[in-house]
Amino acid sequence: MKEIKSGKRAYLMSDAGLPAFCDPGQLLVNACHKQGIKVTATPFPNSIALAVALSGFPHDSFVFSGFVPVKE
Repeated sequence: MKEIKSGKRAYLMSDAGLPAFCDPGQLLVNACHKQGIKVTATPFPNSIALAVALSGFPHDSFVFSGFVPVKE
């Protein structure tokens, strides 16, 4: 964290899908948010998973039940 705050850049890469989603990377993202460090990501096909991963919130019990029905 000291090196990132001093201006160095860090890149988290995972060999199993989206980093910081359902893996220890979530702890790093959360720590960055707490210290005011900007967290971004490369595009990912699932925007919901990406939003959850970038949030830094614990997501061990995250549930997505679908979209709200469109009213006519």
